[in-house]
Amino acid sequence: MDTSKKFAKILKVIIYVMMFFLAGLLYIWIGKFMNNNIKGIDFFSNLVLAGSFLFILFFAKKIMDSIINNLPFSKENINYFKYIGYTILFIAFLDLVLNIQNFTGKLVISFQPFFAIHFSFLFYLSFGLLSIILSEIFNKAYKLKEETEINIKR
Repeated sequence: MDTSKKFAKILKVIIYVMMFFLAGLLYIWIGKFMNNNIKGIDFFSNLVLAGSFLFILFFAKKIMDSIINNLPFSKENINYFKYIGYTILFIAFLDLVLNIQNFTGKLVISFQPFFAIHFSFLFYLSFGLLSIILSEIFNKAYKLKEETEINIKR
């Protein structure tokens, strides 16, 4: 087994651990919400964020499966990277909305008294755009692979 497949399998195990951890957090948050130990908006935002991260991990697992099966440049992976990118952008804007009035913290770009942008927004925004760019790179590679296969068949 080559190194990339071993690495992909290790990453897949890490993804499963992260999914299990997030599922456990969801269970704890639902319990706290049912016992009225957590406010509705906090519960909702935590639920949406955890669900979004589970969504991202689900598609990351699918990408790892395709790498293990030697099919990295497929239409499915192109779509998976887009789904991941759009989900991360959704998280970025959710983070912006939830923290726009929070002027505290070390990594804040503050436009007092109007609003503040937290570093986490820029972080999510960057990675969301990076994932969408990766989908375009994979799309180009897929098209080149298809053209090569057509030329080989001739």
